[in-house]
Amino acid sequence: MNEKNTEKKKFILKTAMKLFSVKNYQQTSMKEIADACEMSKGSLYLYFKSKEELFLTILQHYFRLIEDQAVLIDRNAGLSAKEKFMKQIEIRLSHYIEFREFYMVQMRQIPGLMDKSINAYIQQKNVSEMKWLENSLTNLYGAKLSPYIADCSLLLMGMTASYMKLIMVKQVPLAVDRVTRFIVKQLECLIEGFLREDTKPLVSMEIWKVYEEDTPPAEMHPLVILKKIKDFLANEPLSNTDREEAIQSLRILEHELMELEPRAVVIRGMLRNLESIPDLNSMCEKLSQALQLRY
Repeated sequence: MNEKNTEKKKFILKTAMKLFSVKNYQQTSMKEIADACEMSKGSLYLYFKSKEELFLTILQHYFRLIEDQAVLIDRNAGLSAKEKFMKQIEIRLSHYIEFREFYMVQMRQIPGLMDKSINAYIQQKNVSEMKWLENSLTNLYGAKLSPYIADCSLLLMGMTASYMKLIMVKQVPLAVDRVTRFIVKQLECLIEGFLREDTKPLVSMEIWKVYEEDTPPAEMHPLVILKKIKDFLANEPLSNTDREEAIQSLRILEHELMELEPRAVVIRGMLRNLESIPDLNSMCEKLSQALQLRY
């Protein structure tokens, strides 16, 4: 897809998202979207085969923006575990404020009335979020918190959602960094109370795990795989030429993956460059699977 078509596709996504945020997915027609984009319905179908595909692309695009930022924070060796945790919360809040329509779209949708692929995708993202919370809290507070992971996660999500509504719906001018610090501080107070009083958990881990049933495992993020490849290259005895070519291929891949429509031909070319290095085949295969490409 050329640059002009990519920009047009971005415009369609933004326009459709605004319409979905005002009405909702079920009540918005492809004709309305086409009219708002000042194009014919037939032209719109050249970009998206159905309303389901359009809505799923919106979800994928904006969730990917969050995930890309989250991976970069996780890779920042200069941040402590707690700083990373707070930054992760902050980017989620900031993202929803910056893309207010996307937040409103999610609030207005009714699960179960949408396409199965959309429901499955939303479920997968919800599970990924819960797993991230579980891993983060365990990493920060250790195994002693394990019985309370579910309750702590639910309380954190509840507090975050409540303050988001104040900011987004009621237009209360609260600074994101201040909200993040406050929420994490209150969570720490709750955790101290749980551990000090030996409170019996309200939601057991058995109940918590029910949410993850029948959900396909999430693929490793491509940027995480690229980081593993970089780490491998740092310890692999290579000639200066091979090392420089590999690093350049990784840079091009990282840049391409940040695009709305990563070009398959570029990605495949860079993967072939990396495949020429011994022992990288398995990681290249994982990267290909994560990108859902065949090369």
